Amino acid sequence: GGGIGFSRKSNSKITGGVIEKNKAPNAGGVIVQGEATVEMTGGKIQLNNAPKGNAAGIYVNNATFNMKDGSITYNTTHESLGGGMYTNNSKINISGGTISNNTSHMDGAGAYFNKNSIVTISGGSFTNNKVVKGAGGGFGVSGKSRITMTGGTVSGNTAGNAAGVIIQGKAHLNMYGGTIANNTAVNGGGGLYVNRASADLYGGAIRNNKAEKNGGGAY
Repeated sequence: GGGIGFSRKSNSKITGGVIEKNKAPNAGGVIVQGEATVEMTGGKIQLNNAPKGNAAGIYVNNATFNMKDGSITYNTTHESLGGGMYTNNSKINISGGTISNNTSHMDGAGAYFNKNSIVTISGGSFTNNKVVKGAGGGFGVSGKSRITMTGGTVSGNTAGNAAGVIIQGKAHLNMYGGTIANNTAVNGGGGLYVNRASADLYGGAIRNNKAEKNGGGAY
């Protein structure tokens, strides 16, 4: 982590302050690893850069991250995945806060949940994130990860494909609530794109998304 790191089964909280303008090949701002647990109830992770690797804002690797408030904004990966957040084999719970205005060169501008991560989104927002050459403007899910969405908003994001959400790589989405709206894709899947993966939609809303070619709402 260019800014700060948590490891060795530590239990920590981010309640305020700013982690900004840091740089590292991976995890420009924050890294959480080694079975550590971090709870974010305030503060800002912003304007961090990962020039070569993943996760300009926060990298969660074999650890737990609970986001209840605060913001992850204006972070940039220049060659890879997860502008705001990138995860491997981790437990992620997002019930509040804002993940916005992040940029990734490849998939998952807001977040990229990968490699058997277990993700729950019950609140918070993924807004105005941008993928330069990939998919998943709001967030992407891959590597057999599992995500349950009961609330939260994914809106105003842009990408080549899957401007809102991409589910791929044998991942699975259960959507019971929340909103995926007003996202814009250059090619297919304005709101939701499911590619070699699976999704069960029980509730929530997918509306007012746009794709220039295929599947304005879902593809």
